[in-house]
Amino acid sequence: MSVEALGAFEEAIARWDGRRGNELLWQRQASLWTGGSESLRLGWLEPDRLTSLDELESFATEIREEQIRWVVLLGMGGSSLGADLLAEACSPSRGPTLLVLDSTDPDEIRSVEARIELERTLFVVASKSGTTEETVSLESYFFDLLGKRMPSSDAASHFVAITDPSTPLLTRAKERGYRGIFVGAEDVGGRYSVLSVFGLVPAAALGCDCRSLLASARAVQSEIGADRSAAESPGIGLGLLLGTLAARGHDKLTLGLPDSLEALGWWLEQLIAESTGKDEKGILPVVGEPRREVSSYATDRVLVDWRGEDPSAEVVSGATRISLAAPGVENLGAELYRWQLATAVAGSVLALNPFDQPDVDASKVATQQLVGDRKTVAPEPRVVEVLADENGRWFGGSALAGARDRSEVVRSWLHRLAPGGFFATLAYLPREPAFEDLLVRLRTAVHEGTGVVTTLGFGPRYLHSTGQFHKGGPNYGTFLILTREERETLPIPGRALSFGQLEDAQARGDVQVLHQRGRNVLQVHLLGRVEEALESLVHTVELALREMEPSFPLGRELPS
Repeated sequence: MSVEALGAFEEAIARWDGRRGNELLWQRQASLWTGGSESLRLGWLEPDRLTSLDELESFATEIREEQIRWVVLLGMGGSSLGADLLAEACSPSRGPTLLVLDSTDPDEIRSVEARIELERTLFVVASKSGTTEETVSLESYFFDLLGKRMPSSDAASHFVAITDPSTPLLTRAKERGYRGIFVGAEDVGGRYSVLSVFGLVPAAALGCDCRSLLASARAVQSEIGADRSAAESPGIGLGLLLGTLAARGHDKLTLGLPDSLEALGWWLEQLIAESTGKDEKGILPVVGEPRREVSSYATDRVLVDWRGEDPSAEVVSGATRISLAAPGVENLGAELYRWQLATAVAGSVLALNPFDQPDVDASKVATQQLVGDRKTVAPEPRVVEVLADENGRWFGGSALAGARDRSEVVRSWLHRLAPGGFFATLAYLPREPAFEDLLVRLRTAVHEGTGVVTTLGFGPRYLHSTGQFHKGGPNYGTFLILTREERETLPIPGRALSFGQLEDAQARGDVQVLHQRGRNVLQVHLLGRVEEALESLVHTVELALREMEPSFPLGRELPS
């Protein structure tokens, strides 16, 4: 950290303490942020009141006695990522296997269906609003599937609902007689809900020790006294540091996680990106990017390493590195609580509301408009392999037919990469190893060839995570959206719409909103054998990068 950044951080601590920030936090004062609706979303500060541990433990015993083998979680964003993290970190070796289904990709749905025995599976339907498009569609699909094998009352015994009060999901679960209904707190947003029923019900079903998780979080909570300074308060100082650095342009938070904590990265990505990426500001979490020597990073990087050491911060060749102690199962709740605090406090420094997500809703509206009132999507002719620029220059017309080859299109698009920006690959494909390997190869080529920060997300999952940052954060991103045709139709029960058509509408809706926000986006529609088409695209990008040297690197160097 530079001398100037250190001085700004010390000023931020003094400002927080001077206004009695801890006290205002416990009083739920919206004045810590924008003075808006923030006070209505601070229930996560007191996790003990969000869940009945006795009810959780009774539920866990019931699942164990019935020898449930699979728990399939149907949810998006905060309703799935927290549970996935808890399952990875603390589920015992003996117990049900958790499968998280947060995709509308038909192949991914079929893959989950093929792995389970329906009669020995518990489906957990998690949605705070009770109207999440993906979750409702998946619930309908699996309930219909079970209903074809058994009476509806027996099918309902395989379902648990987690939702807020007075939602359509709550009504439906009661009418059908779901075996379990857990009601969340309205003053807790989805991405801050990991230590509420949304994270703990699936964790309990797997056999996790939820009492220890909450006790660990409570230990941190007790250290955030109203009279304590920010420097003495876990999470507060970290948030002030991250917010101060981001405000000075050090806004690429690169997470160096051990393999055993991979899911923590995806949870943090959603928490931080969706909380801070708005009003043309924000902190971009970078997860899973191939690591390089710290000295090779530009100064806009902030690296967090969980290295099993005491917390510290240092500057390595301009980039700031923060070292944190690696959490074990016994203090995982403390780590999650600390990062929720840090994210909320960083939002205070950046003068934004860390508890809303206005641009996530914009993509949902665009998708619904594309789906239409008839709840169907008409097939759209695909006349070229590369689609882009809704203004007509590249989008679906004859501009590419003979006038430009694919390599020229890619070179032109790569020239739009912004210094100090980032490159996001957003794939509406199943998360299969072959596809992931090719996408990592693509990401690596762009990162090493340009110096630009890279991210990777699968659609529609990313819409509920980094999608907010993409559309509401700083306008320095370049987006590659990958789509394909639905090979074998998988209908959504009760609708004249297939999962592939819904997935396509979600991709096109996001492209539309990104264009409307002035973002640089290229959609590539993969024709024929998807793996071969993707391999061809990766090769084209690699070739274009070699031909474009020495146009790069574009990493941003900030004043020292």
